[in-house]
Amino acid sequence: MAEPRRVYRARVRRSLPPPALLAYAVVVVVAFMIGLLNGGLVVAALSALGGLALCATLLALAMRPRTTVTGEGIDVRNVFETRGFRWTDIHGIGVARASMPGAGPAVLRVVIDVVIGMVEVRVHLPNVNARQLGDDRAVDRELARLREMWEWKRGDD
Repeated sequence: MAEPRRVYRARVRRSLPPPALLAYAVVVVVAFMIGLLNGGLVVAALSALGGLALCATLLALAMRPRTTVTGEGIDVRNVFETRGFRWTDIHGIGVARASMPGAGPAVLRVVIDVVIGMVEVRVHLPNVNARQLGDDRAVDRELARLREMWEWKRGDD
């Protein structure tokens, strides 16, 4: 029988939040103006395209985070790194009400407690939160699933 696998990704937004749109517009306008001052219309157009490419890259990086749950453990993929935590290395799974940068009020999020080196760290699982799952009850259901898998896979204490 194949090991269960579950991936939590961000739901696709219908539009970008207004602060992001404003930041992208500023980057493109500034790049265009710098190009216009330094070499005319062609350089300005190329600078604006470079600004758009930069914005697209940043957007792609921002949408990359995810949590993957497998039979071996939990993989947490953030913008710059992927960290894997084996079930035996996880000391606790719970919830915390935390705010996400630029996303408004605090939401319920699933967290794991792990020891990295000699320090116990609380790791927030990307996309396993009330905003992505729908509501606090959905977070509680996912928490129950994760705890059941953790208790089954970690073995005896």
